[in-house]
Amino acid sequence: MSGQFSLEKLFEHLEGAGANLDDINYLDFADLMIDFTHTFSFIGKVVSLAFSDIATKAKYLKKNFKSTSFTGLQSMILDEIKCGTVRKEGKRPSTAITVLKLMWFSDFLRQIVLHLTTQLHWKLSKCVKVAYKETLSKHHPWTFRLAAKIGIKILPSRQEYMNKLFGNIPVEKQLELFRHLLELSDPLRDTLWGFYNENNLANIVK
Repeated sequence: MSGQFSLEKLFEHLEGAGANLDDINYLDFADLMIDFTHTFSFIGKVVSLAFSDIATKAKYLKKNFKSTSFTGLQSMILDEIKCGTVRKEGKRPSTAITVLKLMWFSDFLRQIVLHLTTQLHWKLSKCVKVAYKETLSKHHPWTFRLAAKIGIKILPSRQEYMNKLFGNIPVEKQLELFRHLLELSDPLRDTLWGFYNENNLANIVK
């Protein structure tokens, strides 16, 4: 998986997803989520495997759009609301549910990056532990939370992780790249959560 990670592609998909916030391009968004999962290959096998289903959800998202003329997330979800399929679960869940779960994951990543850039003395394990507690843990069953807890205990050092992501460049340059990631991703995040809250979709699945 680590060989698949490309920082250039990640920023490319992030910029593409943010190009039209009124109707976010599904393909850029799905590819961005897959890019995010690739960053976990540098954290460790246990954590990486724990979030491997995120890539599957991103692929489901692409499949949902293939049989439609829609290219934007909001348009597709509004159509699901109109057709009464917005709460559809099962093997092929609705786009609304799939995107919501991807948003949870995105929030988790955001908090990790935020802690790495603001809590400079925290170990990577603490950044991930706190981020998980703040975001994803409430959506996961006990068995999953236990697996995450075990995986977090054996994470590499923060510097080793950042070096694998960005290469052996000065730490301040690495932090600048993380801050740039937040600058590009926050408008996307805020737009989607605003849309979900406006349409009473934020709690369609626990």
